[in-house]
Amino acid sequence: MSYFYINKNMNIIPFVYIFSLYVLFTPGILFKKNNNIINALLFAIVWYITFDFVERNPEYMSQDMDVDVDGLKDLVDSLNKEINEKVINVDVKNEYITTPATDNSGIIQLCEEKIQEIVDYKQQIEDLSTQLASYAGTRELIASLKNTVSRLEEKEAELMNQLDLANETIANQKTTIVGKDNQIEVLDQSIQQKDGTIQTQTETINSKNNKIGQKNSQINHLNNNIGQKNNEINNLNNNIWHQSNEINNLNNNIWHQNNEINDLQYTIGQQNTQIYNLQYTIGQQNSEISMLNNTIDEKNNELDNCNTSSSSSSSSYNPCTIM
Repeated sequence: MSYFYINKNMNIIPFVYIFSLYVLFTPGILFKKNNNIINALLFAIVWYITFDFVERNPEYMSQDMDVDVDGLKDLVDSLNKEINEKVINVDVKNEYITTPATDNSGIIQLCEEKIQEIVDYKQQIEDLSTQLASYAGTRELIASLKNTVSRLEEKEAELMNQLDLANETIANQKTTIVGKDNQIEVLDQSIQQKDGTIQTQTETINSKNNKIGQKNSQINHLNNNIGQKNNEINNLNNNIWHQSNEINNLNNNIWHQNNEINDLQYTIGQQNTQIYNLQYTIGQQNSEISMLNNTIDEKNNELDNCNTSSSSSSSSYNPCTIM
């Protein structure tokens, strides 16, 4: 945005001078021969040589003219406010994300735009300061503009640093991208090799799947047989359970019979003890009988001897009489 300050005391001599030169060098006025190029060239040369002198002299003459200082102050304040809002107070991001890689070109574009705006505003301030220098009572306004220029230069330096940092970040990202591209190329080659391997393995897998299908059919057939066998086993288990119940009943009967047998064996044991005692008593009695039989035999022998002796001896002595 350009700023121009015009009031009733503004000098119009430069405009009159330019208009006069334009009329003077119009084809057919100064030179009868109509040559637009020569007329334009002469106009440019004369204007370039004399315009600065014509413009400066009226400015020096008008330094003591009364001007609307309040209007100039409003102009300067408006320009400073716009610069603060659009440039100085603008926060350009100064942290750059490198992992993962992020496009930071927008930051570079913003920095370049703001730097160009700073250049434009500095030129506007310079032009405005030149105009204000022609009037009295504008020193404070010029000082304010100089302060704004200083702030613009600080902001420009800050943006330049941020621009350098962003360019460095992008350069690093480009290096990283080149490395990633190389990795991608290697991975592409690896993927192609893997694709061939996968194709081979796919054919092998299909063959294996066919075999697996056959095996699954066999397994299903075997499972059916196993189901039948399990049914038979369940029937056998039921029969075994019934037989086990019968065996348990028989075992109970045997247990009761064993108890009866044990009772009988105990009774027989007692009777055997009694028989043994009777046999022992009989044995003792037999021994006594044997002793008595021996005694009887001895006595019978003695009798026999006595009888023999009595028949062969005439003696009056008879031992058999002695008892």
